[in-house]
Amino acid sequence: MTRRLRRLAIATISTLVLGAGLAGSVGAASGPAAVATAEPLALTGYVLTGGAPSLIASEGTAFSDIGVDGCEVGRDGASISVDPAAREALRAAHAAGKPAELLVSNFDDRLSDFSPRIGARLLRGASHREAVAAALAAEVNGFGWDGITVDLEALAAADRAGLVDFLRLLRSRLPATATLDIDVPASTSTGGEEWAPFDVPAIAGIVNWVVVMAYDQHYEGGPPGPIAGLPWVRRAIAVTERQIPPSKFRLGVAGYGYLWRRGQPTRSLSDSQSRRLAGDRARWSPGGGEWHARLPGGGILWWSDRRSLNLRLRLARRAHLQGVALWRLGSSDPIGVRASLSGGRAG
Repeated sequence: MTRRLRRLAIATISTLVLGAGLAGSVGAASGPAAVATAEPLALTGYVLTGGAPSLIASEGTAFSDIGVDGCEVGRDGASISVDPAAREALRAAHAAGKPAELLVSNFDDRLSDFSPRIGARLLRGASHREAVAAALAAEVNGFGWDGITVDLEALAAADRAGLVDFLRLLRSRLPATATLDIDVPASTSTGGEEWAPFDVPAIAGIVNWVVVMAYDQHYEGGPPGPIAGLPWVRRAIAVTERQIPPSKFRLGVAGYGYLWRRGQPTRSLSDSQSRRLAGDRARWSPGGGEWHARLPGGGILWWSDRRSLNLRLRLARRAHLQGVALWRLGSSDPIGVRASLSGGRAG
């Protein structure tokens, strides 16, 4: 996930979890009743630890695997901290018959953001890379995680080599049956600054899957617009496929909205909250593949819902991608798919 989105998600988790059951309450903007697919695609569902067991119990059957956002690298760059609630989510995923990966990040609660300093301390020190890789392997072995997702953001170009080395270390320490994935930002140019810290071809040679976070095209602090308009997503897919094979590529898809109001912080909203706020002002953008609304007082709202996901699933199938990853349960519409969507976990 992006640093902007993580900050906003933490601030709104309680309301998003409560609002998840309201999806589809406004028929005009609710999208289709279920996500349909003709070909098997792996579908990862990310979840925050707050309320995760109930969300997994109610929605987990729609997904091939669950990513649990519950581990942070310490401020020393040489240790990890695992939220005990993440292990409850792991148990819930296994009870639902789904593999679960632990997502590890350089998020700093004091900053309410991803920390460049923590990322640098981890990736620019050989002993720190060794220590964190060993700690993550111990967590997997000790609690039965099915794998690890690395979500290191706000990195610099100087972290590029260290990231590749860290992934190699982690792969060597994890059980052979454990999966290893990484989240990387979307880029519409192979030379774009988004990928300066990420040697994508080298990374793809180590991990099972590269999850390209194709969302936050428009974000907090910037001008309003689609969360991830279809033309932008198509460009991101094309650029990524020039770097890695489709079999290594999972497309990250948004299940949330943003509200921009002049002079106020941007708000992150669930799909159901967005739909209720928009009411009969909701308009579908065929070109962007998302909903939007202009609110009284000048507020502008965009959100990516179940209908948006359907379109991106089609893009993923046409590009022969390995799968799709949805950010996230509790803010996205319940998608109403079952095991026929899943392509399994074999890497």
